[in-house]
Order: sequence, then C-alpha cells, then structure tokens
Amino acid sequence: LELAVPRDTLLSYLCKYCLPASHSSAAGAVIQMKNSLCIKTVLNVVHAAGNALGESWTHVLEMVVGLNTAIRPNGEKSGSLDVESVGLLDNIESVFSSSDKLNDKSLLRMLNILISIALRPVMSSSSDDPGRAVPLFRNASLFASRKAVQVACVNSNRLELTWKTLIEFLLKLVKLRDADVRSFALESIKNVSEVALEVSHGESEWLERIVACLNGLMRDEDTNVARDSVVTFLKLLESSGSYFCEGWELVLQSLLPMSLSPNKVVVQSSFQCLQFIRSNFLNVLRKGDLHKFVLTSSAYVHQQCDMNIALAAVESLWNVGDLLAKGESGENSSDELTFQCMWLSLLREMRVSCLDSRPEVRASSIRTLFTTLANHGSILTEDSWIASLENTIIALLIDVLDVAERPPTPSRAPKQDDVVMHFSRNSAEKQWNETKILALDGVCHTLKLYIDVIGKWTFFEGFYKRICALLVSFSKSSSPEVFLASVKGLFDILETHGAFSKLGKSGEVASVLHLIPSMKWRCSYARKIVSPIRRYIWCASWKYIP
Repeated sequence: LELAVPRDTLLSYLCKYCLPASHSSAAGAVIQMKNSLCIKTVLNVVHAAGNALGESWTHVLEMVVGLNTAIRPNGEKSGSLDVESVGLLDNIESVFSSSDKLNDKSLLRMLNILISIALRPVMSSSSDDPGRAVPLFRNASLFASRKAVQVACVNSNRLELTWKTLIEFLLKLVKLRDADVRSFALESIKNVSEVALEVSHGESEWLERIVACLNGLMRDEDTNVARDSVVTFLKLLESSGSYFCEGWELVLQSLLPMSLSPNKVVVQSSFQCLQFIRSNFLNVLRKGDLHKFVLTSSAYVHQQCDMNIALAAVESLWNVGDLLAKGESGENSSDELTFQCMWLSLLREMRVSCLDSRPEVRASSIRTLFTTLANHGSILTEDSWIASLENTIIALLIDVLDVAERPPTPSRAPKQDDVVMHFSRNSAEKQWNETKILALDGVCHTLKLYIDVIGKWTFFEGFYKRICALLVSFSKSSSPEVFLASVKGLFDILETHGAFSKLGKSGEVASVLHLIPSMKWRCSYARKIVSPIRRYIWCASWKYIP
C-alpha cells in the first residue's frame, strides 16, 4: 500500500468494477454479483488500511458517491429499496461513521475530496454553449456535501482541524442562487456550530468563530442570504443559547447593525433574536452585556421598517429598568458606581427615544421614561439624581422645544389605500403639541413625587429655577393645550415647593400672568379654556402672592 502507483492502479480498477454498467434515471441500478464482491473488497481495504490510502481516497470516495447515485438516482425521494441495496448503503455509510479512526492527514484528505466532488462542475444541458461547464447542485453533490458535514461532526473532537475547510465550503454553497442549497448550507453551519459549542462548552474562541461566520452572512448584500442567515442565527440561539455566557456581547454587537437593514424581513428576524435574549437570558447578562443590550434595543427603537418592533424595543428598555431595580443583573451589585452608570445609560437611551419622528413611539417612550423614574427613582443616589435631572429631564424639555420648532420633513405621498385625515387632526404640529403635553405631565409628576427627597439637596434650587424657566417657555406656545399644561405644571411645582412667596410678581408667576392678555386665540376651543386658565392662575396668585 505504500507503493503509490500500484496502489492507486489497483484501487482505481476495483472501484471501477464496483459500479453497475448503467442504470435508468427512474429506478435504481441492478447490482451484479461482481459489483458486490468489489464493493466489499474496497470497504475491507478502507477499514483495514484507511490511513495508508493516500490519494487513492479519491477513487474510493468517487465510487461511494457514484454507487449512492446509482442506487438512489432521485436522492431521498427514491422509492423503496430491496434488501441488498439497503445493505450496500449501510456498508458505504460505515466509511464515514468510522472516520474517527483516521489520522489527521487522512481525515483532511477525505474531507477535501468530498468537497471537491460536491463542487465539481457538470455539463448543463440547458446552457446555450454545450461545452460550457456550470456548477449544478445535483444528487451526487448533495450526497458528498452531507457526508463532508457528517465527517466533521463525527470527528467533533478534531473540529479545530476541520472547521476552516468545512466552513469555507459551506459559505460557497450559501452564495449559490439555489434556495434549497442555501438552506442546506445554513442548516449545516448551525449543526456544526452546535457540535462545536457542545464540545468546547462555549469557549470564547469558538464563540468568536461562530458569531463571526454568521455575522458576515447576515450583512451580505443579497437580501435572501441575509434573511436566511438571521433565521439560522435565531435557531442556533434557541438550541444552544446556554453556551453563549461568554459571548452575548458578540451576539448583540452582531444584531445592532441589523436594525439599519432596508429589508423589513431581516429587521424582523434579527429583532426576534433580541426578543429571545430578553425572554430567556436577560437576567443572566453581565453588566457589560446588559449595556450592549440597552444600546441594541435603542437601535431597534429608531429603525423605520416596523412600528411594532419600535414599540416592543421600548418595552425592552422598560424590562432592563425593572431588572436593575431588582438587582438581578447576573453579578453582585456591590459595585455601586457601575450600577448607577447603567441607570444613567438606560435613562439616556430612553430620552433619545422620546424624540423619534413617529408620534406613537414618542408617546410610548415618554411614558416609559417617566414611569421608570417614578417607580425606581428611590434607588438613585444624589449624584445620579443630579445627572438625571440635568441630562434627562432638562435635556428632554430643551430637545422637545428645539425639535418641535424645526420645519417638518416632507412626508411620502399618500397611497390609494391610506386613510386621509384632515390636516388639523394629523398635522406634525398637533402631534408635537401632544408630545409636549406628555413631557410636561411626566416632568411635573416626577418632581412632585420626589420633591421631598431631592428638594433637600443643595443643587435643587438652581435646577428648580431652570425648570420653571423652561415651563414658562412652553407656556408661550400658540397651542391652548400646551399653554394649559405648562401653566398647570408650573403652578403645581411652585405650590409643591412653596415658592410663591419667594418669587412674587417679579418671578415666574408674573411671566405667565402677562402672557394671557397677549395670547392670540385662534380657535373656539381656546376661548373656552381662557376662563379656567385665568381662574387657576388668579386663585394661585391670590393665595400665595402678598
């Protein structure tokens, strides 16, 4: 067997006589006695001296692939087989199931030969040029591909050796236009990845390889490849998510840019991955991973493909707030500085979501932000409250005022099936006025709720004057509803803080009192609320201003 030329000549002739002379495409070939004897001889040589076959593996594997095609010309769809054919298929199956007995060199040679058979160009009868060879994925190619994957999985303890070769091959199959081939290749990548994670127990090196492989496919320019790759990633998380303890940051880093995809199906599938993590692994994420989860969820809030995804992503931010409040972030919360930084990061992303171009998302984000502050503000330290009041509450009011004053971006032309609403009911100005009202109500409610706590701190007086000045700015709105909300909010805060006697008519109260005569009411509804506003301010002023 160590004499290469005689060995190869002998096995090439033996393998040639293993195959039947001819067979029809409708039914399997008839295996003659001489074919059976040659097959058994070749298989005995393989099992006895597989490591010494060298390049003769090419003849053996081509024979095995050809024999499978002869017995099952239609692949898995072939009809029932006789007992002898079933026995032959079991015998050739043993070539691959016993590959774990081969040394590294022979194993790699077997894998490479199977891959070359799978990718071998065949003549296309439909081609305009009869001499032109194009790669077609037929029964023989599919069989060889499956056996290449099987060989890698059987030798799971040597995946380090076979991984690169096999994955490069499967990536080539993914790029083919055939949807069935792409589905097979992606399913194979998932299966091999599951084996690798199980054998390595989720080692970080293997996590990086697997995520890098799928991440490249998810960013592919072909939308079909990207879509199917994201679905495969979700299946891998569902089957082997418990092995990703050290790799959740890599996963989230891969999902984040998917929110920018113009393909709605890609966005929906990638968000399903994020939802799966939220439902099953959120409470075991480390703080660094939790921060990445917040950033990724925020990215899906801002995607424009699907409104429901944006609203569900806002809910994910709410879930993180609940998790932080319960101290279930997967680590000991003794690191108070990191814990408070997580809170500030969460509140910052919530605030940014409050400025979304869609009114529904703005409304949901504002409610989520202030409900989170109302429910869990008691766990914030003084430094965190200072940062929250400055970077969340004041920043939100300033941003809402600024963005609402910008000229609206031109909207798309309405489609035939769109419901056309009167401009007075669906205008950008009216929607931003509703956002202002929600923001004002949330700010005032939060301050009234925690005034006894934060009002004692030295920084509060400066903040208090700034917030009153902003409420006065809101009261200058031409909208009667915004005016009323800002006035009520201002006087509620003044009354809660007992500041009427300090400010007098030279302060914020006087600023609002002087606004009423100069207001230009432009609708009948505004006239109806003038009296209540006058009465409200007059009563408050009479009660507190000497």
